[in-house]
Amino acid sequence: MKKALVLSAVVFAFSIFSSFTLAQETKPDHQVPETCFGEVKQYCEAEPNPSARMQCLMKNFKNLTYPCQQEINRIVRAVEQAQAQSDNLISPNALTSLNPPFAVLSIDGRHSPGDNQQTDGRVALSVPVVKTNQHMLTLKAASGIVSFEEPLPLSDTATVPKTLYKAEAGAQYSRQLPGFRNYSISSTIGYTGDQTMKNATFSILANYGAPTASGAFLMWNLFISNNSPLGNFVPIPGIMYMYKTPTFTGLFGIPAISLQWTPSPEQAYSFSFLGPTANVEAAYGRVSFLQTYVAANWSTQSYILENRVDDKDRLYLEEKKVGLGIRSFVFGRAQAQLEGGYAFDRAAYSGDGIRNMKEGSKKMSDATYVALSIKAGF
Repeated sequence: MKKALVLSAVVFAFSIFSSFTLAQETKPDHQVPETCFGEVKQYCEAEPNPSARMQCLMKNFKNLTYPCQQEINRIVRAVEQAQAQSDNLISPNALTSLNPPFAVLSIDGRHSPGDNQQTDGRVALSVPVVKTNQHMLTLKAASGIVSFEEPLPLSDTATVPKTLYKAEAGAQYSRQLPGFRNYSISSTIGYTGDQTMKNATFSILANYGAPTASGAFLMWNLFISNNSPLGNFVPIPGIMYMYKTPTFTGLFGIPAISLQWTPSPEQAYSFSFLGPTANVEAAYGRVSFLQTYVAANWSTQSYILENRVDDKDRLYLEEKKVGLGIRSFVFGRAQAQLEGGYAFDRAAYSGDGIRNMKEGSKKMSDATYVALSIKAGF
């Protein structure tokens, strides 16, 4: 397995994973002996911070034990699922704040033919501009579009426009503290709706993580946004607890749960829940060569329309999906994923909160879809 391929995939989890692994080293759990703290001590003890230790592990990836490799992959999958859910502007959790110490470009696209034909596209870029032993400053930008074949009327006062836009830019500051503690603060500003450069959205997400006396790891976070599912500027607190064994990594908390189980080198199962979104997946194979999977997803997106009746009103797009897909590394530094499936329970509605349909609603036709995703590190 090429070092560049492994590094591009697993370093998405470097901060939380390194802090948790090294926190356990201070008080090893003899019930789960096959973790990475032994490898860190063997290969990377002299490295000054979690980021450097994780990169050191990647340089020695072929020499790591299978449980260590699988643990890293489980954390990566949890982070990817959390970030995919936060793309829908539903309240993020601590995992969505993790950024690798190099530039990452991701491109996603989807098409659903038939009635209520829908085409989606998204591009995102994350670039670290400051990196030291204790500090990292990352700049981020993303834009997306959802396009329907024609506008969808919800009522006499509300309509789903033919085209909906999202764009945002932001920054995140991360700090490593003594005792394997860490914190980060991120902020974004942008727009979401049918009129570009109008209806500004902004958010702040603060995270703090620290090991417990028993060797576990706790993460606290606070999210505030003017496009939050609980209402404008309503703070949403969260807490997550990490538990792991050689084949299982679980993150339990409010408002999110993430479970990752790898009973064998070729089998991987995952489940995540965050507010009104959920993902479940069963995969077979190794991403370094070719992995196939079956997945189910429930998602909700929100938009601020220009001609809304009440300033608090939001447009919501909701759907459930089941699909089959394959993923693998391509071009040395990129991971590609191709998925096809069936979208159902598709609905659009307008109101002043999730499942509030006071301004009208419309059930959209079920449809097949095909989606392509590429993520590359530089």
